[in-house]
Amino acid sequence: HVLDAEEPITQSSYVDYGGNPDEAAEHLFAMIREPLGVTHIGYAPVHTVQPFVSRAAYAIPQTYLTKTSGLTEDSVPRLLARSERKLGAREMVGSFAMYRQPEPDNIKATLCALKACGVKTAIGWHASSLKRYGKALRAANESDA
Repeated sequence: HVLDAEEPITQSSYVDYGGNPDEAAEHLFAMIREPLGVTHIGYAPVHTVQPFVSRAAYAIPQTYLTKTSGLTEDSVPRLLARSERKLGAREMVGSFAMYRQPEPDNIKATLCALKACGVKTAIGWHASSLKRYGKALRAANESDA
């Protein structure tokens, strides 16, 4: 199970919990007995995301190096460290974007940065771009980086 902790979760889903993200996270984790991962925006407010990330078996910070994200491969270690230190992540799973990629794409750069930080598993977002970026993904997976 993976919870995608975007704005609907972190900002507006607390109506039933009196605006309390900790209570919402406690209820969610009480209902789901399986290991749960949480993906989250790297710059999301700590007080809304931390209750979910700290309870999760693993965190998936969104390290999306796209044309519009403003992130670079130097951002990856900072986002991972923020998830660990400020959000209480127990284990890290990486993520990369397969949309809005510059020429050349940043897929290999993202995967290399994650690997350099000790992350062994990464999840790609936006499956409709698999055909477009399939060669880049294959090359990244076959490299020693």
